[in-house]
Amino acid sequence: SSCRGGVVSMISVWPGVASLSVVGLILGWLGDVSWLIKFMLGVFVMAFLGWVVEDQINVSNIGMCSREGDSGVQIGVGLFIFSESMLFGSLLGSAMYTAADWDAAVSITLQEVPVLMSMVLLSSGVVITVAHQSLISGNVSGAGVWLGATLVLGGIFILIQMEEWGGNWFSVGSGLSGSVFYLITGFHGLHVIVGCWFILLLWVLFGFAGLGVLSWWKVEGAIWYWHFVDVVWLFVLVMVYWYLM
Repeated sequence: SSCRGGVVSMISVWPGVASLSVVGLILGWLGDVSWLIKFMLGVFVMAFLGWVVEDQINVSNIGMCSREGDSGVQIGVGLFIFSESMLFGSLLGSAMYTAADWDAAVSITLQEVPVLMSMVLLSSGVVITVAHQSLISGNVSGAGVWLGATLVLGGIFILIQMEEWGGNWFSVGSGLSGSVFYLITGFHGLHVIVGCWFILLLWVLFGFAGLGVLSWWKVEGAIWYWHFVDVVWLFVLVMVYWYLM
């Protein structure tokens, strides 16, 4: 392993294991093999944790890389977010293409649950910005509190979405409109869960090791990702809940 220009470079088997587990998950889902889905999900979680722990040990041995030298990795994070933007762009574009054939019965009142979900998620964006500023100023304990609050708000958002889904009379099988709605909101909810997972890892690392052993790309990447999730939700709110419904 080496630290060149602020970036830790090393050879790891965990990305390959994680990729293979995703392939296994897809095959299990296509073949409706429940045990394979559960097994591969466990492998994916193990691979992700192993990857994080291995990287953290490597950074701890080398020391914290400079923030200025993380530009290359930040570009990588930016490209990842850009690719995710293309995914949501295609989904929302497909939804707008079906606007003329949208089933009027597949509707949710904008002023009720969607507005509440928006308030919760956008508030989390403000909270994680405060956490970011606390980290920049070196206030790790304060950042931990604000990251914990962000995690709670993200969890509340998911719980509200689950409650919304449970209260809908329509389902993913309710024609094209129902399928599009659950596909878009489901993908966004999955991204919120992933963002919560990133923040939880940061929160745990802060609690056990402090800021000194963290490379800045972990912090910046998680925060960028969370703001990306916030922005995507605004598009979902306007294009799906308001325009289509």
